[in-house]
Amino acid sequence: MSDRLPNRLSLLRGCILWLAVGWLLFGITTDSTDALLVSALFLCFTGTVNAQFFSVATEQIVSEDEPRRNMITSTLRGGNAVGYVIGPALASFLARGLGLRTVFVSAAILYILAAGSTLWLSGTPLAELQIDKDAHVHWLDKDKCNSGEWGGTTRETIRK
Repeated sequence: MSDRLPNRLSLLRGCILWLAVGWLLFGITTDSTDALLVSALFLCFTGTVNAQFFSVATEQIVSEDEPRRNMITSTLRGGNAVGYVIGPALASFLARGLGLRTVFVSAAILYILAAGSTLWLSGTPLAELQIDKDAHVHWLDKDKCNSGEWGGTTRETIRK
């Protein structure tokens, strides 16, 4: 689905906001069946957010011709891993002191802030990227891209 959109950033924002709604509903639900339904309809998008986050980050790094590409990607992936370790422990600590509802509503607020933090990103149009048979992503010259010419010169080639 993300390859059919003008850019992945809109899908990332939509999924983040969908998760925020899910966490908010999860925090106010009082029935286990409702909680299961909310989890199935809303919270299943966590994997989509992770995949789109790294896709958008890679596109942003390539579009800005960032020379420290590997360091930035490693830092983002390391921060994501640390979040998966610290997040549940911190949430358990907060839930004990503040209650589960407060933690779930706080998660919704954090997701809304995460969606807001993407507003400064430009969103790379997917039409400017081409993937070849060896899974290399070619950043096309905008003039050639707009004229419909695929191939030609590339500004950047990265290993996907």
